[in-house]
Amino acid sequence: MRRAASLGLLVGSAATLLWLGFGLANGPARGNDTASYVRVADALAAGRIVTSIRPPGYPLLLLATRTLARLLGTAPAHTLLVVQTVLLAGVGTALLYALGARLGGVVAGLTAAALYAGDADLQQFASTALPEALGVLLAIVAGWLHVRDEGSRRAAWPIALLALVHPRFLGVPLTLAAVVGWRRPRAALALLWPSATVLGAWAALALASGADPLRPQRYFLPLHAFGKIYEAGLWQKLPDGPERRLIAAARARGDDPYAAAAALRAGGGETALLSAARRAAWADPVGYARAVAAIPRRAFKQATFMRPELMQPAHPSPGWLAAVGAWRRAYRKVFYASFPLFVVLLGLACWNGLGWPAAVAPFRTFMGPFIAALLASVALGSLSTYDVGRLALPFHPFYCLAWGLAAGWAAARVRDRAH
Repeated sequence: MRRAASLGLLVGSAATLLWLGFGLANGPARGNDTASYVRVADALAAGRIVTSIRPPGYPLLLLATRTLARLLGTAPAHTLLVVQTVLLAGVGTALLYALGARLGGVVAGLTAAALYAGDADLQQFASTALPEALGVLLAIVAGWLHVRDEGSRRAAWPIALLALVHPRFLGVPLTLAAVVGWRRPRAALALLWPSATVLGAWAALALASGADPLRPQRYFLPLHAFGKIYEAGLWQKLPDGPERRLIAAARARGDDPYAAAAALRAGGGETALLSAARRAAWADPVGYARAVAAIPRRAFKQATFMRPELMQPAHPSPGWLAAVGAWRRAYRKVFYASFPLFVVLLGLACWNGLGWPAAVAPFRTFMGPFIAALLASVALGSLSTYDVGRLALPFHPFYCLAWGLAAGWAAARVRDRAH
């Protein structure tokens, strides 16, 4: 046990040093949504809760790292970079090693940890002021707690906190409870009540401060519903009129869904987006269902690495970006080229633990349902194609774990034949 803990600490430390080198070479990066999270953090620092499309989970981390920076006398942006790298690359890698080793032995743990640490699409967010690093870490902690406890009593709390990181994750505890609860109602309640407690407490605080706790849902639900019918071309099912002509003009200009939504909102108010989406979906329900069903595959295959419109490092390092970019392209060709293979691996993990009996129950009762809930939430609560790979990042660690179990099984068969 002590040797396993030491090995986990070693691989976590190595991952931390690698990605800390990457982050410091490029400098702290601002993301496309950073300013909106900073605004909420500024308000919280002043003792105020403001109405915002951003929930408080990530702003609270920003606030904590600012406090740490003041105590240490360091720059807040660099402090955030270091803290997120320690959490995402260091703690995340060590926990994933612990998960793999517990479920399938040392080879499984090392393989899972190495694949996770080498996932550039994921690890790049350690140096970027965006909530992805926090969301991924919470997912890993939930999986680790579930395996440690052989149940979701404590794992339900990091799942609850996910909903405070992004409103899209609000669907995760609900969908997860639905997946596991049809056979075990008590398990569904155990998963839901921490989320109800956390979200209820936040709603009470927001309402007491005069803020609207449902603003994220009021903003994103119409936007994402409209985005689907815009990207899938279902807006063409709308009857001829000013609304359809406005959308057609936006499409002709090549506007992205956000710009098209802004134009429609300016012409018809806040209700215009949801109204257009609802009528287009009713006009072609099969087409809308296809648009939703296509998203998980896109979420699996879509790359995210250092896109200029997504993240901007303070001083980009051509050498680091070229080297990590080349590694990432090779990595994705092996592990993210085939969505059917992903489905098969997860199916085998839930069926027989990829050869490891100890892994069957965790994948059946938590990790498999979590991935299904996450992808379903992303499919229902996002645009069809825009950045869905980034939104579904919390499934990556468990996919790495599945590969680790497969590698551990293969290594065990080789050893058995050698003896």
